[in-house]
Amino acid sequence: MSGVLEEEAPKRFRWQFKLMEQETHGSVPHRSTYDGLEKIFEGWYIHEPLSYYDQGGLAALDKNYERVSKRIGYTVSIPGSLVTRLGYTLLNQERAEEAVGVFERAIKDNSSNADAYNGLGDAFKKLEKIEQAKENYIKSLELNPGNKNAKKMLTELGVDVSALIPDVTISHEILIKYVGIYQFYEMVIEIIQEEGKLYGIIQGQKVEFFPITERKFFLSN
Repeated sequence: MSGVLEEEAPKRFRWQFKLMEQETHGSVPHRSTYDGLEKIFEGWYIHEPLSYYDQGGLAALDKNYERVSKRIGYTVSIPGSLVTRLGYTLLNQERAEEAVGVFERAIKDNSSNADAYNGLGDAFKKLEKIEQAKENYIKSLELNPGNKNAKKMLTELGVDVSALIPDVTISHEILIKYVGIYQFYEMVIEIIQEEGKLYGIIQGQKVEFFPITERKFFLSN
């Protein structure tokens, strides 16, 4: 079969032959299906975005997703979480000026990205651009009142955060309705209620949920 494909397959036809010596007649269909899907969606998720960025900046990431979109047949945009993660990676490497541009791109793509505003605040703070840092920490805290880093940084910079965090009290009758076990993709989250507050047990860690309304909560991070 591989010989036929090598000679006859159209130029744009993507194929791969692999001898699975460790598999059996029963397990080959499962493994080959997984490998096939992995090949089809190659480039969909980038584990090391910094390697792309160092080769060609954000344009290199854009080109990757343009190729993926063309191959699959519909538009696949760069995940906001990937761009934000890249920004934090640059920050950790003391590349704050570059991180500013990356976080700004994440915000341009999604103006509700609280993590990106938080990262942009961190980047401006490292660059000693304090007023710009404050602006972005405030925006992050407005989007996610559970953002502990933004609260801490603003307090250190002399900003009273109490006015930025809505004081919402939810009745016990409402809170108790949320108690239970939830499946979020492959993650299991247990929601518990203690002393008028909701907490989540996520991978063994207890985190608090901050209410904005009776139906909208933010995760403390």
